[in-house]
Amino acid sequence: MSKLLFQRLHLLRKQYNRTGEVTTTVKSPEPGMEYVQLILKYDPDIEPHVPVKEPWVHRGQSGRTADGKEAVRLTYRFAHPVIDDWMLEPLSHDMAGVVRHELEHGAQGDATHATSPGGDWGNVEKVRAYLLHPREVEAFTTQVYLQSKREGVPITVLIGRKTDRLEKAMRRRDVDIQVVRSVVNEYRKAVTEYAAKRYPTAKFQTSSGKTVLARDLRGPWW
Repeated sequence: MSKLLFQRLHLLRKQYNRTGEVTTTVKSPEPGMEYVQLILKYDPDIEPHVPVKEPWVHRGQSGRTADGKEAVRLTYRFAHPVIDDWMLEPLSHDMAGVVRHELEHGAQGDATHATSPGGDWGNVEKVRAYLLHPREVEAFTTQVYLQSKREGVPITVLIGRKTDRLEKAMRRRDVDIQVVRSVVNEYRKAVTEYAAKRYPTAKFQTSSGKTVLARDLRGPWW
């Protein structure tokens, strides 16, 4: 994500901290893009469901303007009524990853995309179909690869954050733990295989603590 969007975030949080909600449009933050619309909202209902270090949930949507340029909408809901200083850096990394995710969807063309389960994380087949859809695997992998480079951490850290949230969302809907683990492992495997193909130098940290390049992975890392 460009410095422009990060700088705008610093300004937006002042209004967010006063009102609990703010919307802005950032023009041309990336090559080939027309704009990113950024929406920040306070939503205390999500507090029990989000990590302490990343107290928000996001939703990204991509589209095209009349002249064919990319346009992305990012909606962030926060568990806190104030965006503190310590939140700015991880939030900017997260936003950069979501923008990259949506740009990948935009580059995938007009074929059928994955259908999000929305709030229906108890519907195992719907969740599995969404997560394992090739286009969603591709977009998520590009997202976490970018974030891992920005944060200077193995890509497994970002994959782990995603699967932790996934597990919690499905468990809240009383999905059997063995079924949850099966879906999570399928997802890890799909993302790992695609990362090894597209980003062979992505760094994976195995369960033993060893750091291995994606192209050198042998078997599951978790």
